[in-house]
Amino acid sequence: QIRTRLLPKRGVFALKAEVLVTLGAQHAYYLLAETLFDTHSRVGLEEPGHPHARNSFAMRNPALARIEVDDEGVRLDALPPLDYLFVTPSHQSPTTATLSLARRQRLLQLAEAHDVVIIEDDYEAENLYEGAPMPALKSLDKSGRVIYIGSLSKSLSPALRLGYIVAPRPL
Repeated sequence: QIRTRLLPKRGVFALKAEVLVTLGAQHAYYLLAETLFDTHSRVGLEEPGHPHARNSFAMRNPALARIEVDDEGVRLDALPPLDYLFVTPSHQSPTTATLSLARRQRLLQLAEAHDVVIIEDDYEAENLYEGAPMPALKSLDKSGRVIYIGSLSKSLSPALRLGYIVAPRPL
């Protein structure tokens, strides 16, 4: 149901082997940190940013870089060298800024040029007061650089700890 009903609404298409069901987004952060990060990893996080992601990632002791956010989302003008960049582009947590389409496209270009993997938490993408949601970064990704995290906890019930990761099969 996630693969055939939820993801296509965000423009994301995945094979069965590319979807991993989790116990919410926080579990996804933990699993990705345990799998991908070590003390040599350089991980960018939005500042201000999602504290649960920061806490989960910090447990693996990567080099964390704080990336400023403005009214268009994460700023791309002075990104340090990174291996991974965690973003909440659809509804930045906690500012609620939405990453503009131009910045989404530029972010994907920079990620490809500098060999950066983007971890996208599509946090509250459809909980809008007006307008249509912006496309997910994953839906614009042509080079396979985006790992996508989604959750049903906000849209169905906070008590329902159900989330998912969409990533290449080897991951």
